[in-house]
Amino acid sequence: MGIIERKEREKQRRREEILVAAEKVFFTKGIDNSTMDDVAEQAELSKGTLYLYFKSKEEIHWEIAQKHMKKVANDMVNAMDEKNNAVENLLIMANIFVKHCEEEHEAAHSILFFQACNLNNLNLDQEQIKYAFIHDSPIHLLTKYVEQGIEQGMIRNDMPVNALSSTLWAQIMGVLQVITLKRDLFELIGVTKEDIIESHLKIALNGILNNEKT
Repeated sequence: MGIIERKEREKQRRREEILVAAEKVFFTKGIDNSTMDDVAEQAELSKGTLYLYFKSKEEIHWEIAQKHMKKVANDMVNAMDEKNNAVENLLIMANIFVKHCEEEHEAAHSILFFQACNLNNLNLDQEQIKYAFIHDSPIHLLTKYVEQGIEQGMIRNDMPVNALSSTLWAQIMGVLQVITLKRDLFELIGVTKEDIIESHLKIALNGILNNEKT
C-alpha cells in the first residue's frame, strides 16, 4: 500500500470514529444540546482536528442519518421479492423500517430528527440533500413500488406518483415519531406501539388501494 492510499485509509478511519463518537453524544444529549466540543471530547480529539473533518455538527449529523438511511434501503432491497405484487412489497418495506427503528434506537433518533428539522437551518448543500433523498433513501424504493402498483392496477391513479409516495413516507415518519417520543403517553390509555403501527398500516393501505380493482 502506498503512502497516499494509507493516508486516505487513515482519514476514512478517523471520520468513522468521529461519527461513532458523535452518535453517542447526540443520542445522549440530543443534537440541539450537543456541541462540537462535546463531539471532540467524546472522540478524544482537539476541536481543531475535528474541524478538519467536519464543518459543523449538522454536517456530522447528516452523515450519520445518511449512513442509517442507506442501511435501511439496502435491507429493503435485499428483502424484496419480485414475485410479489407491489402492495406486498410496500408492506415488507414498512415492516423493515419499523423493525429497524425499534432495534436500533440511536439510528431511529438520527433519522427522525433529520426528517423533522428545517433543512434551511442546517447549512448543508441543498442539492446534496436532494440527491440523497431521491437516490439513497428508502423513498426511491417507495416511489418505485407505488408506480408499479399503479401499473398493476392495484393502487389508485388519481394523484401524482411522487405526491402519493411522499405522503406515505410522511405518514410513517410521523407515526414513528409518535411511538418513539410519546410511547408512555399512549400506554397510559392502554394503546401500545404495536396497536398504532397496525392501525396505521391498515389505514394507509386502504387509502392507496384502487377500489375499482379490489
